[in-house]
Amino acid sequence: MLGNKAPNGIINVFKPPGPTSNDIVVELRRLLGVKRAGHLGTLDPGAAGVLPVCLGNATRLFDILVEKRKAYLAEIVFGVATTTQDAFGTASDHGSSDVNAQLLADVLPGFIGKIEQTPSVYSAIKVGGKRQYELARQGETSGAKTRRVDIYDLCIADQLANGRFLIRVICSKGTYVRTLIDDIGRSLGTRAHMGFLLREQSGSFTAETAITIEEIAALNDQGQLDDIIVKAEDVLAELPAVRAPRERLTPFINGLSTNARFIETERDIQSGEPCRLYCGDEFLGVCVLSGNEFRWTLRLND
Repeated sequence: MLGNKAPNGIINVFKPPGPTSNDIVVELRRLLGVKRAGHLGTLDPGAAGVLPVCLGNATRLFDILVEKRKAYLAEIVFGVATTTQDAFGTASDHGSSDVNAQLLADVLPGFIGKIEQTPSVYSAIKVGGKRQYELARQGETSGAKTRRVDIYDLCIADQLANGRFLIRVICSKGTYVRTLIDDIGRSLGTRAHMGFLLREQSGSFTAETAITIEEIAALNDQGQLDDIIVKAEDVLAELPAVRAPRERLTPFINGLSTNARFIETERDIQSGEPCRLYCGDEFLGVCVLSGNEFRWTLRLND
């Protein structure tokens, strides 16, 4: 643990295939001695990649950070559908694997934009408080409801072999890439499944800067945990900064709105726009402009 002070901030963890996202959070709680920790978007057990984990007061950022875009690199394998839509399932249907790069490139634009998805019964979505894949393993296969997601970009990254490609997907939270791949296969008149999945990015967190649990443990032992914890203030750097005078601070943080004329801003703020709130150089949290008043929405300095 970091001295006698529980860490606050975000650690960019690299999740390997195998453990669940919650397994990673539980291990971090044990390793660092923190009570509050939570990840910013589930990765299925078989998937790998970026899993940002909020620690301490930074867990309050969940609603803001979970909305960020995600980027994935996935293998699409044509010719076989599986019960789980990925390589961990058993074959459930077959089709042609004779799909070339041009055929694939021609259909991908049709999946860009807002699309409807029905997640696999083996997805990590929660149904009645339980993960869908847990219910499926118990024989309950009612499935999750159709949902609308955003695909911002979708392209071929590489061809690995005949009928096997890497595709790059940039999408909104809640997107199931394995379901997207199944739908792509169907659109080409064949079947397909996901060979593997790597989350390359979640918001501002990338795979290049993600570190493993083992690396985190070593840095913690060396007293160098500060080097890898990203401060909430830095994660929110894209938000405009505003400053409240000290004499207005106490009523402000106690929930009272403060007229905009008392708040120093670095640019024009739009109504409903979240901002980083400071008093002097001290970062306090997030506030939002509502009409001609700023109101407190998220306190991070306690």
